[in-house]
Amino acid sequence: MQTAASPSRHDFPPDSVHAAIRRERRPLPADELDGAPYRRWAAAVCAAETQHAADDFWAAAYRLGLAGRFDRDDPSTALGAGGFGGHEAPFRFAHETHAFAALSWLSHLQAHESDRRGPWAAVRWNTWDEGQRREWFARRRHLWSGFVRQVERYREARRQLRAAAQPLAEISKLVTKVTAPSSSGLAMPKNLATTSEPLCRAMAARSAKHS
Repeated sequence: MQTAASPSRHDFPPDSVHAAIRRERRPLPADELDGAPYRRWAAAVCAAETQHAADDFWAAAYRLGLAGRFDRDDPSTALGAGGFGGHEAPFRFAHETHAFAALSWLSHLQAHESDRRGPWAAVRWNTWDEGQRREWFARRRHLWSGFVRQVERYREARRQLRAAAQPLAEISKLVTKVTAPSSSGLAMPKNLATTSEPLCRAMAARSAKHS
């Protein structure tokens, strides 16, 4: 059932569905690395980011009345079924894209490490000659480097996100102060309070452009 605050999916032309969902999406609050082991922290944070990207996409689609445009049971979008993470993939933020890529590198790294430490070690590592083991170490360095590269790109995208949010927060405070009812009892314009967030974002974008 649609309400005035929940527009019908038919209100959006096909070419604006993507933009509407991206505007509706919100990033996951996350903390930076703080004394935790690097690999364990990165795995946990990137997994949380990936799950949030999917959950928040569907939440945004339902709020906008656009969920009917996406088949949630489509096997071609499922992880491990030839897809690339689901319908949320085109709607991920930059940091979520890097988090997803980091998990992909990590899964290959873990599979590679099982040759040495896992149940296959007895028929692989323990029977390999020196040349095969050197190749294994070279492959592991490649996979570890790819994982770290994507994690660091995730962290940089996160830093940029926080930096972009700071001027927006300051402008939001200013707009809230300006639009608050004055002690004189004068009424503010009716449409000013409801446009504060778009106004903040426009001002922040303009400030960033000229900085």
